[in-house]
Amino acid sequence: YFEQLKKGKRYLPHFIHCKDNRLMIMAGLYDSTLYDCTTDELWTFTVGMTDASEALSWLHDRQPVILSSTGQLEAWLDTDKGWHSGLIGILKPGHGKDLEFYSVSKEVGHIGTNSP
Repeated sequence: YFEQLKKGKRYLPHFIHCKDNRLMIMAGLYDSTLYDCTTDELWTFTVGMTDASEALSWLHDRQPVILSSTGQLEAWLDTDKGWHSGLIGILKPGHGKDLEFYSVSKEVGHIGTNSP
């Protein structure tokens, strides 16, 4: 994912990924609603956020909740249990030692940029 480092009035984009290039799985929530005047269902989604890990705190004060194990993924997706206290540990920031990050072009994040 990308995160912006704020330096005064400037924003410097950084790319964050797993060191071993494995898929980074983030916790999220979704829901749908029907507006009164339509039958079209509107689906919404949000990425769960937590405090920044120690390794990323210099970059930003928050980060996505990263599900770093099969057990965490299964617990997060287990809808039979609903919300339970066992999920609280998943929401805490990891140590960040499995992540790699580096600055990227300032064009990242500009909506007018249209290039690969």
